[in-house]
Amino acid sequence: MDVLLRIDINLIAAAVLFVIILISFKKLDRTDVLNRLYMHASIVVFIGLLLEALSCIINHQESELYQVTSIIIHVLLYASSPVLAYIWLLFNYRWFRKSEKIKKSLFILMAIPLIFNSILVLLSSFLPLVFSIGEGNTYQRESLFWVPFAIANGYLLLSTLFVLVNRRKILREEFIPLVLFALFPVIGSLVQGLLYGVLLMWSATAFSLTLVFTFLQGRMRQIDGLTKTWFRSSFDNFIDEILRGNPQATFGLICFDLDNLKIINDRFGHLEGDFALEKACEIVRKVTDNRHVIARRGGDEFFMYVDTDQVDQLYTIVELIHKDLESFNQTSHKLFPLHCSFGYGIFQGEKQTYKSFLRKIDEEMYLNKNRKISYKPHN
Repeated sequence: MDVLLRIDINLIAAAVLFVIILISFKKLDRTDVLNRLYMHASIVVFIGLLLEALSCIINHQESELYQVTSIIIHVLLYASSPVLAYIWLLFNYRWFRKSEKIKKSLFILMAIPLIFNSILVLLSSFLPLVFSIGEGNTYQRESLFWVPFAIANGYLLLSTLFVLVNRRKILREEFIPLVLFALFPVIGSLVQGLLYGVLLMWSATAFSLTLVFTFLQGRMRQIDGLTKTWFRSSFDNFIDEILRGNPQATFGLICFDLDNLKIINDRFGHLEGDFALEKACEIVRKVTDNRHVIARRGGDEFFMYVDTDQVDQLYTIVELIHKDLESFNQTSHKLFPLHCSFGYGIFQGEKQTYKSFLRKIDEEMYLNKNRKISYKPHN
């Protein structure tokens, strides 16, 4: 009975998380890297909850089989908690730098503590370093038991710092769950580390994952499924938050639209029109980084927020997009080219209203569009 009272929180958390995992597989887009990272993290936590509960059940059970099982379980538990925190760090990195692949050197550098911990935990199967399983199959912490906790919390704190540094790039409703996810496991691990016998870290992490699930569901309502850009309403809220925080804010804005979408739809069909929109936005996203937010204004028109006060940077972005579109056109087997028209400028809150600024760059975009020659399909 005492064992059941000790592990009941793990069992309840595992049951809730199991339901969330099932819903995630049905509701979330598994082609999205963020959703896949979330699902991987959820599975790791679910297994961790069950393994931790099982370790309590077999503790003090005097049998060679139980002793070997206990060693394996504790190796997995101590090795997997930093892995989970590392996955969360990658999640945050991908969230803010969606189009930027992690450099191999950075990936290896961030994984060094993870590799060190895995080696240390494996050695603990033979030497009393992190833990030991003594006489009567009794689990005991050893002098280095704090290392996995420190590495896991280090990853979580680093991911939280990454969120705080990039605070301006996200909405308030996104900021809170991204920070809280790290907060609960850190508190849980600290309590579990200080109070021997308390099981809280894995259940606290499961609770955090329920928060992240609501965040991902909200993200699906925020992102246009075809172009993978924000909806207009989300972008407007994002700009409103910036201006409420600082009415004299300065930032760059690019308006662009896909040329001749109506002609592509009429001549080649709406499926080809959808392809043109999807491909054009994919090309645009490849030149963006964590300073950019792209939103679908409606139809074939888009906004791009750029965290800069230099108009030259906007010009460079536009030229890179033009260059990449031309590269696509030269190698594409489609019967139509992809071109975009642009208007851009630096908004300065102390000199103009956002509405008048938007009207100005909107007019610039249409002037750019009207100066172009008539549409000519590929031969």
